[in-house]
Amino acid sequence: MSTASAASSSSSSSAGEMIEAPSQVLNFEEIDYKEIEVEEVSSRSSSPSVRMITTSGPTSEKPARSHPWTPDDSTDTNGSDNSIPMAYLTLDHQLQPLAPCPNSKESMAVFEQHCKMAQEYMKVQTEIALLLQRKQELVAELDQDEKDQQNTSRLVQEHKKLLDENKSLSTYYQQCKKQLEVIRSQQQKRQGTS
Repeated sequence: MSTASAASSSSSSSAGEMIEAPSQVLNFEEIDYKEIEVEEVSSRSSSPSVRMITTSGPTSEKPARSHPWTPDDSTDTNGSDNSIPMAYLTLDHQLQPLAPCPNSKESMAVFEQHCKMAQEYMKVQTEIALLLQRKQELVAELDQDEKDQQNTSRLVQEHKKLLDENKSLSTYYQQCKKQLEVIRSQQQKRQGTS
C-alpha cells in the first residue's frame, strides 16, 4: 500500500528533517475541525505532532483521531478502534480520553479506565453544579427570610410604639376631658352667683 510505504519512509528520515504527513492519513477535508494544535512530542523525537479538537465529529465514516499523530501511526482501522463518546469532547482538552491502540490489551484497559474516570468526573462536576445552584437558591431564600424577619421585627416595634402612643394619647384625652369638666363647672358656678 502506498500510504504504508510513505509512512515507513517518512519515519526512517533523519530527526532534523521536517516530516510531511501523507494526505491519506490526515485528510483535513473529511474532518470538521475547530483548531489544530502543534506541540512537541518528547525530547526523543524532534518531529511535531498534530492534535485535532473536533466540535461536531467527523463528516465521513472514519472516526476522527483524538490522539497525537506521529509518523509511526498507521491508517485508521476499519471502525475497530474505540471512538471517544461525544460527551467527553465537552471536557477540558487535557482531560479527554485518548483513543487506544486496538492491538494492545493494556491500552484498551487504560482507555476503559480513563473513560470510567472521565464519566465519574463529569458526574461529579454535574453534581457540583447542581449543588452550587441549590446553594444559591438556599442563600436567596435565607436572604429573603432575613428580610422578612427584619420586616416583621420592624412591624412589631412599630406596632408597640403605636400602642404606647395610643395609650399616652388616651391618657392625655382623659386629662383634657377632666380639665374641661372642671372649667365648665367653674363657669356654671360663676354664672349662678352673678
